[in-house]
Amino acid sequence: ESVVIAVSPFMVDPFTRAERMNVNTGRRVTIARAPVRNADFVTDNAGVVRFAYGQGIDLVSKLYYRANEKAEWTLLNDESATGRGEWAVGFSPDNSTAYLEVEQDKGPNMLVAYDVASGKRTLVLEDARADVGGTLADALSHALVLRHTDNAAYRRVLHALDPELVHHPAVIESGGMAPFQTGLYGCSEMLNEGFRRLVQTGVIHRR
Repeated sequence: ESVVIAVSPFMVDPFTRAERMNVNTGRRVTIARAPVRNADFVTDNAGVVRFAYGQGIDLVSKLYYRANEKAEWTLLNDESATGRGEWAVGFSPDNSTAYLEVEQDKGPNMLVAYDVASGKRTLVLEDARADVGGTLADALSHALVLRHTDNAAYRRVLHALDPELVHHPAVIESGGMAPFQTGLYGCSEMLNEGFRRLVQTGVIHRR
């Protein structure tokens, strides 16, 4: 019944805040304030804002992390110090691992697993040609379409990955594995191929 949205004041180089909005009433509550300008947020599977990343007019990106909704923000990456940009893309089902998209000096970006307890980083995916960000977006869109249009195949794939996944609390709380009854809310600054496919198959539709 609620979504997390990023809200920015109408001004140059603003600091962003995250608000939880009830989609039925429109009521909004501020749940996080970014420590960096022009920020985007990433939540864990419980809907807690855990990452903020953005850049000011200096075009130097910064990535921040916090352990929970009451914790202080910790700087994970400063492009001016490391020479690379990093962005959070999501969490594992149990929230113990976060996934970061990391720039490289040469070639496409790579995907790194970040252990939120220890801070250890492990390479997950890199390719000499394929863009990790586009690959992840395509994979997510395909999985959502498969769930809605060929649910039996979707369940077979997930069962092959983890037979117990259907019973995971995060899966249950987010609606299970059945085809979508009311669709999903979607927001994109551009109409990419994956987003268009979600609209075409009814996963996202106008109210």
